[in-house]
Amino acid sequence: MRDFSTPIPPMPHDPSEAARWEHTRLRRRMLYGAWREDLDRRIALAIGAVRREAWGIPDLSSNVFRSSMTSMSVLYDRRPKVHHSDQNSADELSKYVIDAGLWPLMQRVQRDTLGMREMFVRVDVMPDRDDPGSAEVNYRPIPPDMVLAYAHPEHPDEPVEVREMRLRRDKHGKPRWTWDVLSVVDLDMPFYRVISAGDNGGEDLSAEYLGVEGGLVGEAYPYRYSDGRPFLPLVLHHAAKTGMLFDPYEASELVEGSLNVSVFWSMFGHVIRQASWPQRYAVGVRVPSAVIDGDQDATIRESVIPDPATVLLFEPSDEGVSPQINQWDAGADPQALQEAISLYERRLAAFAGISPADVQRVAGDPRSGFALAISREAARESQRRYEPVFSPIDEELLGITAAMINRTIGSSLPEDDYRVAYESLPPSAEERQGEREHILGLIQAGLLDRVEAYRQLHPGLSRADAEEALASISAINARYRPV
Repeated sequence: MRDFSTPIPPMPHDPSEAARWEHTRLRRRMLYGAWREDLDRRIALAIGAVRREAWGIPDLSSNVFRSSMTSMSVLYDRRPKVHHSDQNSADELSKYVIDAGLWPLMQRVQRDTLGMREMFVRVDVMPDRDDPGSAEVNYRPIPPDMVLAYAHPEHPDEPVEVREMRLRRDKHGKPRWTWDVLSVVDLDMPFYRVISAGDNGGEDLSAEYLGVEGGLVGEAYPYRYSDGRPFLPLVLHHAAKTGMLFDPYEASELVEGSLNVSVFWSMFGHVIRQASWPQRYAVGVRVPSAVIDGDQDATIRESVIPDPATVLLFEPSDEGVSPQINQWDAGADPQALQEAISLYERRLAAFAGISPADVQRVAGDPRSGFALAISREAARESQRRYEPVFSPIDEELLGITAAMINRTIGSSLPEDDYRVAYESLPPSAEERQGEREHILGLIQAGLLDRVEAYRQLHPGLSRADAEEALASISAINARYRPV
């Protein structure tokens, strides 16, 4: 029978890399909704195991970390446009990219990049089985907690060797973890090998998975530009330009705070269920025929199920004792607790870079902190903030894709100088009118030329493209000038 169980991936031997993987995996679980056990541990750590059992089901409805990352990941909400001096080739490459689903995939990749600080995207190209003259392109995101990477000292944020942990199956169909090792440290001797991971790590498995003993080395290395330069078939997206290959602990405070918020909301649920009403007590009396539940290891209590249509009859528990029946106030104020937690959430969102003025509440109650959204202007500001970080890597990815298509099917697509233009969220009617009046005023005052004005209205265009568009508009308008 085929084994479909997934073994746990082994951890790196380097303690610092193991710590990076462990923290990054916490972030990944929080981004992908698999963090209930983390919250359970945090609650038990905060209040102890006994009180933890009394709280019941933990509340996962608020995740400020995930909400913040999702709200700021708007760069790819609209499909970017690919430009090149040879626009026909750019359109051809763009068709491959669109068919491969890169831009919808990048919506998730940007969120994960902001959350985990880095994300790899690997490219695979194969001949199209239905059309021999075409190619099939596939993009695969790789989280940083499955990668060991090394950079050149002169370019410390660009990997030159990458080891990716991959789950493969051996010749008997059993799953096992392996390392995909790609290196261009030595440009004359690049290599691609597959080796075993775990306790028996280091065994060369290239013959089994790549078909070549010792791997694809030197001239056999397949990933090259048209001039022969080798490259890695992947790119590394950074959340910020830091001059480092990995920046795993940035904004750890947001991660920790988000876990704390969920602890607070779990307490809120406990208060609503069990501590939001007055606690009754009786001294010297008992309810006849009360049910006694509990055991030796639990608190014994006497209870009776009352009904509004019945009258509870008490009897003295001991002779000579003056009976007392009273109640304490509610154990907590749910409304005050809710407002305090919401303030904590807003503080965390501000720490993530979301201004309180830009936050829009999308829940029915404005005090609720369960759902956050940012205004359109804040979304456009987020696009402007991350465009300089993502655009060089996206353009590099396009060049790598073109080179791999060329090597696969013998085409002649340009392999560099691509430009990616990100389309910002459309402004409202009032915003469009204000921007148009502002630009026209600058043109009339002689402070802005028409080419630059056109570029402002169409972000991402080069000056040459803007001049060409304006010339086309002028020519068409001249032909259809009203009599």
